[in-house]
Amino acid sequence: MSKIYQVILKMIENTDKISNAVEGDSDEVFFLYNAKYCWSVLRQSGSGKYAIYYYPENSPGELTNVIDWEDVKLVAYTEKEIPEEDAQRKLHQLYKILRDKVASEADVILDEILADD
Repeated sequence: MSKIYQVILKMIENTDKISNAVEGDSDEVFFLYNAKYCWSVLRQSGSGKYAIYYYPENSPGELTNVIDWEDVKLVAYTEKEIPEEDAQRKLHQLYKILRDKVASEADVILDEILADD
């Protein structure tokens, strides 16, 4: 079992350690894991396949504003690096968790605004 596959499973098991989930351009969600590791999951248009990226030097908010990706350090994990048979299904599951986190964080903000007197 590859290390990145094990990390994906760990993220799915510990969704409470996922924070700062924000949507980027297209079908990508950036997030922090364990309040310090910046990642994203991308659903590739056309193929519908998923990839996961690690960003050692950035925050999710910074990455949503990137124009020139050539200067961004990242480690990409695609289906080539994640050979497990159900890896795409697990990445889809993580992507759905992240999309739900984005929606729930927005919902918290709406509740705070409504509660403000």
